[in-house]
Amino acid sequence: MEVLLSAVFGEVFTRYINFFINKSSKLQVLGMEDCLWRVLLRAQVIVDEAMGWHITNQAMLQELNVLRDAIHRGCYVSDNF
Repeated sequence: MEVLLSAVFGEVFTRYINFFINKSSKLQVLGMEDCLWRVLLRAQVIVDEAMGWHITNQAMLQELNVLRDAIHRGCYVSDNF
């Protein structure tokens, strides 16, 4: 079950990132700060949903921790910018 959940989560995350990259390449009107806030918000939604799934796979939990740390660093940079 963990393998299936990890595979599904990985596939959804990959598709989401690809979609966001394709979408953001078309958005030249928004400022850099607005784009950063949108990325941070979307990443936070991904982390919140994943934490609600009660994941037990240690590798996936490590990836979520890395993503959460990146969100915190991004918020810090945006606040200080």
